[in-house]
Amino acid sequence: MIRSLKQRQASSCAPANPGGLRLNGIVYYYYIEGERNFDPLSRGMVDHADIDIVLRDMSGPRPLVIYRLRH
Repeated sequence: MIRSLKQRQASSCAPANPGGLRLNGIVYYYYIEGERNFDPLSRGMVDHADIDIVLRDMSGPRPLVIYRLRH
């Protein structure tokens, strides 16, 4: 999953699907800091208190944050 997201980040393709990525029954979302993003957090549909950050990857040109919604 991380490799796929990094490839998307590197290729500057369209942002993440606003519906997220379902993996093993869990929906994950991501955003790239400093970019225009369309995930629920970036659009203001949820608050930081409503999410669990799964990964913050600092290895690329801009931080990539992967999260899931709290239930």
